[in-house]
Amino acid sequence: MTINEAVAVNVRRERKAKGLSLDRAAKLTGVSKSMLGQIERGEVNPTVSVLYKIAAGLELECSTLLEIPVPAVEFVSSSNNVSRKEDGGKVVFYSLFPSDAAQSFSIYRLRLLTSGRYEAPARQPGTMIFITVYYGTLLLTVDGEQYRLTRGDSLRFRADQPYELYNRDIQVCECQVTVNAPQGGGVASL
Repeated sequence: MTINEAVAVNVRRERKAKGLSLDRAAKLTGVSKSMLGQIERGEVNPTVSVLYKIAAGLELECSTLLEIPVPAVEFVSSSNNVSRKEDGGKVVFYSLFPSDAAQSFSIYRLRLLTSGRYEAPARQPGTMIFITVYYGTLLLTVDGEQYRLTRGDSLRFRADQPYELYNRDIQVCECQVTVNAPQGGGVASL
């Protein structure tokens, strides 16, 4: 969703939540009815001063009008969510829910073929990783220790140090990986 689309959705939502017609909102904000309508339809890119007038007239913070709304439901199709491949295609990351400014975590499905190996650099301090194996066997090395995870096993660890994921079995290993960055710490990525 673009910022223009977000402003359109937010202005319309806030106006309707207050039970205001376009005419009444125009009077309260000092922004013409036609301009409000264009903004709500996403047809114009309002200036900061226009956004300020709308926010003041509707008794809101300007930031409320700029927030990207989070959908009530978000469907992720397995057919088009490959985010990247590593180790010559033996390690495939499927980005299920990437992190953004509104959330400090991301969720991946990770598939490691036979002898697939992913060596990860240290992440920012406070970053945590949660792994659950759905099938196969995963060897995870972190902080000089090696852990063997099989179907249904989970492991949580601090990712402020390098770590390695490896599948030495002939069976494919598939797991879910959640990366949780500290609040205000930026984007959480694998």
